[in-house]
Amino acid sequence: MSSFKKAAILCCTLALTACGGSSEPKPNPGSGNNTAPTVDIKVGSSDINALDTVNINVSATDADGDALSYAWSQTSPQSPVLNISQVDDSGNLQISIPNTAEGRSFTLKLTVSDGIDTTTDNITFSVKELPPFSFTIDSETIEIGENKTGVFELEYTNPRGDVTLQVDLLGTNFEGFHHTVNSDAEAGTVTINVSELTISKILKLAISATDSEGTKNVKDATLRVLNTSALLDFAQLKAMQDNIDSLINAGEETRLLNTISNLAYITGKITGFEKDDALSQISKVLNVDVANIIKAQLEGTKSDSFEVDETTVRMLLSNLDANFKSYIEPINGIISDALSSISNNIIPAIQLGEYYFDLDNGKYSQLWKNPSLGTTDDIWSFNNNLQFLNDIVFPENQQCNEE
Repeated sequence: MSSFKKAAILCCTLALTACGGSSEPKPNPGSGNNTAPTVDIKVGSSDINALDTVNINVSATDADGDALSYAWSQTSPQSPVLNISQVDDSGNLQISIPNTAEGRSFTLKLTVSDGIDTTTDNITFSVKELPPFSFTIDSETIEIGENKTGVFELEYTNPRGDVTLQVDLLGTNFEGFHHTVNSDAEAGTVTINVSELTISKILKLAISATDSEGTKNVKDATLRVLNTSALLDFAQLKAMQDNIDSLINAGEETRLLNTISNLAYITGKITGFEKDDALSQISKVLNVDVANIIKAQLEGTKSDSFEVDETTVRMLLSNLDANFKSYIEPINGIISDALSSISNNIIPAIQLGEYYFDLDNGKYSQLWKNPSLGTTDDIWSFNNNLQFLNDIVFPENQQCNEE
C-alpha cells in the first residue's frame, strides 16, 4: 500500500509558496490520564512559485506512545482549492502548486489525533506570481546539407498547461524543391527536411508556441540548406576565379616550357637563340579574344551556391573548359615541340590537353591530377621521374624553400 493516504476533503491541482509560519498548536487538554499529541509544521521552501512542488513537513509526538492519524484541511481562501490529498504516514504533505494559485495566500490546518485527543496547528503560505510563458530556440540559425534533417530545439519557460506549436514558412523561398516540416510540442522540437535542390537556400520560419491559457509567443528561425550535390562544381568555379591571372597568362605552361628549354639548351639540343625564341612564342599565340571571353565569364558569375543555380554553373563550367582547351592548345603545341628536342631519358612524354580540378589544393591544372603523370596511393603525387613538376605547379613552395 502507498505511504501516501488520502486524508483531506479538498482536492485540486494547485501550488503554493510560503510567506509565514505555523500558529501555536491547540491541544485538547486530554481525557483522564491521556496526553494529547504535540505537533510542529514547517514548509520545505520559503520561496514558492506557481507550478512548483512544495513539501510541508510535520513533526508530531505522543507522550503515551499512541498511534497518530493526520487530517489536513484548507481554511482559506475558499478558491482556488489546493490538492492536499498526498499525505504520508507521518502527516507530511506534498502539494503541486497550480498556476491559478499565483499571487494568493493559503492557510492550511492540520489535525493530529491519538484516537482519544486531538491537536491542531495552522500554517500560512504565499504563492508568488508566475512570470509570463515564453520559450527560446537553442540555436535560431542552423545549417544542413540537402537530404538532411534540421532540428530546432525549443525550451519552454512557465507554460500554463500543455503547449501547442505552429510553424509558418516565410516568403516564397520554399518553392521549387521538396520539403517536409514537423513539430512535436511535447518534445519541444521542430524538424525540416529538404531535398531536390538546384540552388542552396536560406529558409525563414516563424515558430509559434501557445500554452493552455492562450499566451502566444513567436520566434523567427533560419535554416541554411547547402546544395551539396553541386558543391564540387562551385568549388571548381571559385578555383578558376582565384587563379584567373595564372590561367590566362599560362603560368604553369610557361614554367614548364622554360624548364624544358633550359634542359634542351644545357644538353646542346638547341641554341640559346632557339631557347629564347621558344619562350617568346607564348605571348604570340595567346588569343586575346578568348582570354577576354574567359575573364568575362569568370568575373560575371558568383561562386556562392546560395546565389547561383547549379544548372547555370555546370553549363558555365562546360563552356569554360572548352574555352580553356582552345586557348591553351597552341601553347601545348610549343611545349610538345620543345619536348621532342630532348631525349625521353631526360624528360618522358607529357600528355597535355585536358584540365583537372583538385578540391584539396584548389587547383585547375593540366599537370596536377593528370592521370598520365602521377598515381594515387594514399595521396596523389607525380611519378618519380616527374617530381620536378611539383615546383612548376606549386612555385610558392619553391620560393619558401629558397628562402
